[in-house]
Amino acid sequence: MSFDLNTQIEGQRDWSKIIENNFLKLNVEHTSTDNIVLLNGWQAENGNKRLDCFRLLDGTKLCRFTGVLKKSGITPNEEGWILKTPAIGTVLGNPFPKTISVGYEGSAGGYLELGVGNDGGTGVWCHFVPNDGGVHPSANKPHDIRVEMSVVWFAKQ
Repeated sequence: MSFDLNTQIEGQRDWSKIIENNFLKLNVEHTSTDNIVLLNGWQAENGNKRLDCFRLLDGTKLCRFTGVLKKSGITPNEEGWILKTPAIGTVLGNPFPKTISVGYEGSAGGYLELGVGNDGGTGVWCHFVPNDGGVHPSANKPHDIRVEMSVVWFAKQ
């Protein structure tokens, strides 16, 4: 006996097995890797970085990057790529979080802005925006930054 996902079944002895088989048909292809190259001095804290991709029933590929990343010596107004990703079709929002506070000597030094872009390739970029334009001597020194982030997108086919 063959069933597709639209089959309606009246109560019978094998009803739970039929429902289980229907859910197995919904299983999507999943790939996962931690082999992601970080750029411009960014590193994964304790190797904590992962790219998961899921092939949905309609063939669309949904990708999610998560990681705990850090960089030493980032300077005010510095910007650049953190990582490059497979070709992005539609981004489902900016990285989360989009901004990370940066402090120095107990004061707010500014924030690190994260975004997704495709200038020269697709990927996640950052920009360290100092609160005072980087003119304060303590704000204008290099900072160590740690970011816990994730970003989700639909990949181009």
